[in-house]
Amino acid sequence: MNAKKLVKATNIVGMVAVVLLVYWVFVLILSNVFGLKVFREYITEIFLMSILGIFAVMAGALILNIMLNLTRIAERGQEEESKGGRKTLYLLLAVFPVLAALLFGGNYLTVQKKRQILTQSLERIVKDNLSQINALADYHFDLVYIKKAALILELMSKEDSAFKAATVIVPDTIGNKQVYLAFSADSHLSGIDE
Repeated sequence: MNAKKLVKATNIVGMVAVVLLVYWVFVLILSNVFGLKVFREYITEIFLMSILGIFAVMAGALILNIMLNLTRIAERGQEEESKGGRKTLYLLLAVFPVLAALLFGGNYLTVQKKRQILTQSLERIVKDNLSQINALADYHFDLVYIKKAALILELMSKEDSAFKAATVIVPDTIGNKQVYLAFSADSHLSGIDE
């Protein structure tokens, strides 16, 4: 393979790496700004490692390109490269809306799947714990209810991993003011005797 073809190949590798870097940064910014739940976990670590990989490819292509260009200059003058068409530029720009659509579509599907899992878990919890739910519905503000609610909610949260925490929110009146009180598994009252 002659030097001109190698230079062209390294230019292509370098440009592909730059385009991938731009797309990957666009994906990360879009998913972080809009809170898209497309990726499972460790997105920052994956992003940093892939950026490092892209930079390594770009650096390798740059070094090889410089070496090959110096070789071509030493052998004979450097010829002009042919100009890229506008179609390529438009195609590269058209990828941004496609990436955005894929990210938002993936987010929608992920949210729907999570909603389905939570609904199924809720239906099972209600079916299996009807007496405990009725006990939670029988609200009256006293220490016995608060401890009982905390215990029931703690057991329910341990029963199903889809629910990290459950909270009972009830309307009440304190000093002629309408308020909402929230009781959860963390509603522990210390220093109060029954």
